[in-house]
Amino acid sequence: MIDMACREYAEARKILGSVSLRDAARYFVRHNLEDLVQREVPEIVEEMIEARRNAGVGTRGMRDSIRKGMTEPLGKSSNKPGW
Repeated sequence: MIDMACREYAEARKILGSVSLRDAARYFVRHNLEDLVQREVPEIVEEMIEARRNAGVGTRGMRDSIRKGMTEPLGKSSNKPGW
């Protein structure tokens, strides 16, 4: 996880040149998140559960996803025993 963060940081620094990440983030928020809708967590969780149902994830898959922290992409499942 840390190695991925370090790679992303290095790539961002290369792209930004002399611009700081903080300044780039502030610019991004100012210009791209104006239409952001605030919602409650239970609403978002229900939306995620519905999306997984629509992707064909069954009750056991839902339980496994919750146990794993929903780290698998939607619609993807493992055929490995115990997963």
